[in-house]
Amino acid sequence: MTEAEVERRLQSVGSQRFFRVPPSSDPAVCKAIYTAANSQEKCLNFIYLWGAHKKPATNSYESQALLFISGLLATLSRVFEVRTAITFVICDSHGIANMAAPEAVESYASDICIEFAKYGWASRRLSEVLDCSALDGKSMFETGFSFELDTMAIKHLQRGAKKNFLGKDSEEGWQRYLKIRLGERQAIADTFAGSIVLSPAQPYSKFYQPALPIMWIWSLGRRKTSLPWFMSNDLCVE
Repeated sequence: MTEAEVERRLQSVGSQRFFRVPPSSDPAVCKAIYTAANSQEKCLNFIYLWGAHKKPATNSYESQALLFISGLLATLSRVFEVRTAITFVICDSHGIANMAAPEAVESYASDICIEFAKYGWASRRLSEVLDCSALDGKSMFETGFSFELDTMAIKHLQRGAKKNFLGKDSEEGWQRYLKIRLGERQAIADTFAGSIVLSPAQPYSKFYQPALPIMWIWSLGRRKTSLPWFMSNDLCVE
């Protein structure tokens, strides 16, 4: 399959219900698909960073999200005539950084692993990928840090911390979260080299996402953005 044909097919699939941003707009995505389609294995490998928070068990939001992802993978497999494989990286360390109870994070991680396995999908804990021992103390977060952020990114992080950081100071919360995301970025990319990230996040979060090609997708369905791991009410309504 030529690069031009990959781009043409990607433009076609990009108009479907799965994508926030047309994937053909990213040359890195086109190159990753071209490489996979012309490899001996003919397999597109994906990762998905799946969060964890205070919610201790899955509900219908997870079911809806996984059905949506299954449809996306089936479509990509058909369009590019390849197999697909996905590993869900359960971000247990993000839950701990947000001050969620460790027992809730562990309970949810165990529960969602069962759901992934029903589809035959692989999963790993982020804490297994990274050296997260510093999360047990304050050393990782004691010192300040500087980073060039645009206004939209700062507002995005602040909004997230006000909703999701369970400590007292949301300003501390977004800085903790950003620091861990920047610290894990390259480690995840190295561990899953050759993969494409499926991300339900906003594209302006790219600066702290893994240094890999990214497909920006909806979370539950077209124009749906709720993240299942935060949704405790068992009603899939936006």
